[in-house]
Amino acid sequence: MDIKLLVLSGRFADFGSDFASLLEEQLAEHGSVKVRQAKFGRFSAARGLLDIGGLSDEERENCLSIFLEALGFDDMRYMALGGLYELNDGRALEPARGILGKFFISGFDRVAAAGILARQGERSGVEFLIEKAGGRKGLERGLALELLGELKLPEAESALLAAANDRKNDFRGAALKAAGRAGCG
Repeated sequence: MDIKLLVLSGRFADFGSDFASLLEEQLAEHGSVKVRQAKFGRFSAARGLLDIGGLSDEERENCLSIFLEALGFDDMRYMALGGLYELNDGRALEPARGILGKFFISGFDRVAAAGILARQGERSGVEFLIEKAGGRKGLERGLALELLGELKLPEAESALLAAANDRKNDFRGAALKAAGRAGCG
């Protein structure tokens, strides 16, 4: 296995359980970097495939499976939610609902889960994002604003404009960008 070819091609054809160990062997031979665990190696491969695009149906299924599995790990959850958002697959709705409903979980994770729900047209996700965007607490407000701008939801226009016009809002820049992206005006 040529590690340079693997990385440059961005195509990780082997989603098998031995992928991470094969990658770790190659990295060990070529430097001191090691893959933390097999799950992280598989997740990274899936995320790389998704970023490149043009996935086959089988690759999409593999990515979905890996991202859903990664939701169980605190240190990979936010990135896995981002992957699920990009996949835009209805099978991510139930896990996203579960994350949004938890209270002792990162605010960023909850906003990312709400983004998945909102993208699929679920009212609970839209309402959560609008509430977060209009709030005064939490660093995840910027993410909520960005998602509202990306999704271009008509019901979010007033929240985006209010945040964009509030000179005391720490996230005014994100609000202005989101309002512009959503075509508010």
